[in-house]
Amino acid sequence: MLDDNRVYGRGSNSHGQLGLDKHTRSVANFIPITALDREIIVQVAQGTHFSLFLTSAGQVYFAGSYSGETNVYTPQRVVGLDHVTSIAAAERTAFALTSKITIVS
Repeated sequence: MLDDNRVYGRGSNSHGQLGLDKHTRSVANFIPITALDREIIVQVAQGTHFSLFLTSAGQVYFAGSYSGETNVYTPQRVVGLDHVTSIAAAERTAFALTSKITIVS
């Protein structure tokens, strides 16, 4: 993330984890993830084959593959997960802390 509020990514996109189209398998240099241009991203978390993006409005977007499920190449909003203040991820685990102090895993 840079001061222009855009998210940039590089590396493998084999499961859609960069949020790029399915024809882009890998990128060597940082490029903007344009699917998120309409959002103000304040935090990013990454697992083995997925990425999470937290917006300033407290919404979470997901891209990639979680536990071998279908690959999601365009970041999708996680419906029903609102008022999020922080996210974290590791390997095949994802967490979201909401303003109501509940942890969703």
